[in-house]
Parts: sequence; structure tokens; C-alpha cells
Amino acid sequence: MEGITHVRTRPARVSLWRCVVVCLLFLMSGPAAAQNCAATMSNVSFGAKTVSNVYGSTTTATITEGCTAGFPTRGTLNICNRINYGSSSTSVTNRYLRSSGTSGVIGYQLYADPAFSTVFTYSPGLITAIHYSQASGGSTNVTVYAKIQSLPMGVPPGTYSDTYSVSSGSLARFGALAESDVCTNTAYIGVALTFNVSVTLLASCTVQTANLTFPTSGIIKNAIDATGSMYVSCTSTTPYNVGLSAGNGAGATVAARKMTGPGGATLTYSLYRESTRGAVWGTTVGSDTVYGFGNGSQQSYLIYGRVPVQITPTPGLYSDTVIVTVTY
Repeated sequence: MEGITHVRTRPARVSLWRCVVVCLLFLMSGPAAAQNCAATMSNVSFGAKTVSNVYGSTTTATITEGCTAGFPTRGTLNICNRINYGSSSTSVTNRYLRSSGTSGVIGYQLYADPAFSTVFTYSPGLITAIHYSQASGGSTNVTVYAKIQSLPMGVPPGTYSDTYSVSSGSLARFGALAESDVCTNTAYIGVALTFNVSVTLLASCTVQTANLTFPTSGIIKNAIDATGSMYVSCTSTTPYNVGLSAGNGAGATVAARKMTGPGGATLTYSLYRESTRGAVWGTTVGSDTVYGFGNGSQQSYLIYGRVPVQITPTPGLYSDTVIVTVTY
């Protein structure tokens, strides 16, 4: 009879031990533990850029995450970070920034490494293992690397953004038991990652010029004409005005510029906005400048020069420097 009693007692103890294990698993993956873990991600801001420096620009953001003390884990916490795609994008491989009221898009990508080689995706996620203490908890920071990948021609200035809201499905998932399936097992705690990606594209213009050279002449008994070229590139939809200064010659005005030669001698000339050489090209916006409207590509202009009939000065080389100003 004592042997029978001994056999009956051992299963009772095993059953009690199993009950304790089951209860622990339930506590670690149940809803009550969700209050102990948190994750936030800072916004991804590329700042203000011009057309000339926005392509290839980079920045970073930080995911701050962890669990407070009291979580019954074994000393290691597995955190899976999964970033889906935002409201302006079409997939994790095609992430875009868009601006309200325009059709322009700017391509960008989020990466898990500073070499910009591993795209930060939703599946698979990125698992980070951190030390966890039941007495003090555990936390970590994860860096997200971002890069502008494309800038189609003609994108107008403005603020471009992509929003990652709760509906985007991006999240950090915490596995208290350091299980490898923390990214896929929905029994683990999941915290939504919400953030915004943005860049401000500034209105900008650049200008290139070529020298205007008058032909060699002797006695100036007839007007001498020549043309020069100028190229202006402005962001799409950007209005601008191009002005030409009076030059460096002593006593010069935009109506009568002065080239300087041997011994300080001067030669009068003028620059015009059109081929008939009736409209002087000056610096007063709305009066004697040339107006343009940017289209995101290079726009060319001709500068019409004329040396009028005048008393021929001392023979030699005459030159002047004119400053081109683009106002936008």
C-alpha cells in the first residue's frame, strides 16, 4: 500500500510544476505585459535643400525602445523592428515624398546600415537582442538611415513628405523569451511606430554665361554688333528676372557701358534684350530686366551687344566685366 501511495504522489507534483510553467508563459505574452514595453521613432528630416544638393543627401532617425522592470524574462530581450511603407509610397522598395497640390515626387529609401545597402523592410524585420534585468528593465536605440534616391526633372519647390501612421503597420515587437520568431509571432507585444519623412525643396536658380566678343575693328565709322549667350536654370514654376550690371568702366551706365583699354581709355558700348537693339538690358526688375519662368531645365538667352559710332580711341584691347544677377 505504501508503494501505491508513493506513485500517486509524484504525478501530483509534476502537474503542479507544469501549471507554474504554463502560467509564466501566459503572463509574458499576455495583454497585461504590453503596458511595460514602449517604442517611438523620431521623424526623418532631410531639412531644406536646393536642386543642386538634394539628390544623394542623407540623414538619420532613431527608434528608442525597451521594457520597464518587472517583466519575467531570462535576461535577454529580442526586439523586432518592422518598417512598412508610408502614405505617399507604393511599397518598401518604392518609397516616395510627395507635395500637396503638385504631381512631383522625390524618391527616398530607409536603410538599416550606414553603408545604405540593407533596406529597412517590414518582412523580414530587423531583430535586436538587448540585455534585460527584471529589476531595472532594458532599452536600446536603433538608428535608421535615410537617403534621397531620385529627383525627376521639373520637380517644383515645396515641402515633400511621407507619413507612417498606425495604419501603415510599422511596429516594434518585443519577445520576452528571446525567441527567434519574435518578428512573426503575433502573440508577442507589438507597438506601432509612427513618424514622418520630409524634405523642403527650395526655389533656386543657377546661371552660366559665355563671353561676348566684338570683332576687331579700325576706325569706328559704323556700328559694330555681336551676340553672347547665357543659360539660366531654375526650379520648376519659379519666376525669375535676369539683370545685367553697368559694368566696371568709369562713368558707365546700363545705357552706355564702358570698355577700358590702354592708358585708361574707354570705348562705349551697350547690351540689349532683343535683336533690334532697342531695349537696353539693365538691372531694374519690371523695367529693363528679362523675365522668365523656371521649368527645371536649362533655358538659354541671347545678349545683343553694340558698339555705336564714336570717336575711335587709342588702339588696343578693350574689355569690361558685367555681373549677371538672377532674382527669384
